Amino acid sequence: MRTLMNVPVILLLTACLLSGSGCGGSGDDKIVSVSGTVTYQGNPVPGIFVSFVPQMVTYSGPSTGKTDENGRYELTVFKTGRSGAVACTHKVWLSLPREEPTKVDKDEKMMKKKAEKSKKKGGSATEMLPADIAKILKKYGNLEKTPLTFEVTGEPIDLNLN
Repeated sequence: MRTLMNVPVILLLTACLLSGSGCGGSGDDKIVSVSGTVTYQGNPVPGIFVSFVPQMVTYSGPSTGKTDENGRYELTVFKTGRSGAVACTHKVWLSLPREEPTKVDKDEKMMKKKAEKSKKKGGSATEMLPADIAKILKKYGNLEKTPLTFEVTGEPIDLNLN
């Protein structure tokens, strides 16, 4: 009988410890605005997904955003749709939108042609070549292997890739 009375006390203590530790773990995670730019060797990286994954248990979970033509992104909490990310340490990884392979192949060919035309006209190639995207994804495209870790505080986070 004595052990049964201790069970609620143990559960209460466990709940208190979990709610007071880490980034959150309850429905009241502190969400802050997160935006920035993604560049590779000084050039903007358009059309890539940026995913911030909290390194501790949170109620809200990961946040994602897609870069525009200038490499700019703004994060949205995946679970709730709120703008921003949980204020804590995150692993950051990059990915391409999920599309049919034939569409991806066509887009890669089109990007390569645009970059070649731009170079011929004397301009700089602002479009990423498929080989550059492949290098980016090889280094930063796996959550387990990405070297990117950032503390989310509400300040802009620029990803300067090399």
